[in-house]
Amino acid sequence: MRIKQNHWLLLSVVTLVSFILFIRATRRAETFDIPNIEEHGRVLNKAEQAKVRHLEAMVDDLQKQLWDAQRYEKQLIDQLKNINGKPLLPLGEDVAPQLPKQLDNQDNGAKQQQDFDLNAINFNVSEMLGCQDINKIRILKTLGKGFSKIVQEGQLNGVSVAVKSAGIEVKDVQDCLKSGMYKKEEDCYVLASYKVLKEAMMLKQLRHPNIVRLTGLCLRSERSSPHIQERGMTVVVELGEPVQMQDLASLHYQERVRLCLGLAQLMFYLAESPLGSVAIEDFRDEQFVMIDKQIKLSDVDDLSSSEPECNSKMQCLLNNVNVNIKCASNMKCPGLNAKRNLANAYLVFFQPLLGFEVPPDFVEKAQDIMKRIQSGTIDAEELAQELGTLHTYMVEEWKPETPPPPMGYY
Repeated sequence: MRIKQNHWLLLSVVTLVSFILFIRATRRAETFDIPNIEEHGRVLNKAEQAKVRHLEAMVDDLQKQLWDAQRYEKQLIDQLKNINGKPLLPLGEDVAPQLPKQLDNQDNGAKQQQDFDLNAINFNVSEMLGCQDINKIRILKTLGKGFSKIVQEGQLNGVSVAVKSAGIEVKDVQDCLKSGMYKKEEDCYVLASYKVLKEAMMLKQLRHPNIVRLTGLCLRSERSSPHIQERGMTVVVELGEPVQMQDLASLHYQERVRLCLGLAQLMFYLAESPLGSVAIEDFRDEQFVMIDKQIKLSDVDDLSSSEPECNSKMQCLLNNVNVNIKCASNMKCPGLNAKRNLANAYLVFFQPLLGFEVPPDFVEKAQDIMKRIQSGTIDAEELAQELGTLHTYMVEEWKPETPPPPMGYY
């Protein structure tokens, strides 16, 4: 029996919420630390009191949703209990279920986990590192710190990986602590951890050659630690190098067409993804990395599957221009996410890689493609087809004066 992928996303989120609530229940009676109306000797103003009441209502709503999700979880587990001949334990059990022998004996060594980790609910268990393997990762250096996470370079069995985790020192946690909304570090840490888990869940759903691959996930607690063996949550993905547009622009034109073909295929995939039409809200080259001579999306924090809203005149605008998309009954603009992605990809990648130093044989073709992207008269699927045809011709029939290197150069 096949369960839809979005069910697994729901199960994963339910797992996090259930696990966090379980930990907190063993440590204190209250689930959330809501500030009093009189906080630190100061009476909160009306706006702050409204925020508190709104948060309380959200907590009540979350609890109701959690109860509904737990009932749904039980139904799914009942349906799945005979998969591979092994019953599944309820999500959140301390001991993960035994893996089927055919997975346990594979070369990549999928192992039973002593720590709680989300591999227990993933059919592709053998492809994922669990807590025991992640414990063995040797952290080499810190690559960067974002609003909600720290990214480090690690190494496991001679293979370099990117390790992502929330930390007390990141901006979101520090802002949370300074605001006084929560008194304890672990409460603010949970908020940052949620964003890291959201990224992991997005990567579990979005599988494409031009998106970095999620290779490991471990969830233990709501603690932050500099030691990877003690971190509450750790996410492991492919490690790439920063995109250097100046270097890419100097590549042979055939190589640049190949890179843009991959990006066009990514734009088409995001337009029809398992999560719906997904927009890259913060579209910059810094959100991408180079891996195996491909440009891959590495930061999915700012992906959104919510289409933009129509304006007051029932129009769908992109950069203040009407793009002739019909406003839907829910006041959303279906298809605008895809157009935004393509327009942004044009500015960041397609124009600098395809529009300059074009071989004479392809000037007319390149200009036509650029104009159609700018005018919005070509979608991602058509663009991928055009670039695919062009690249095939360049590889199989074109005889340039200066042939490209066999594997390109970087």
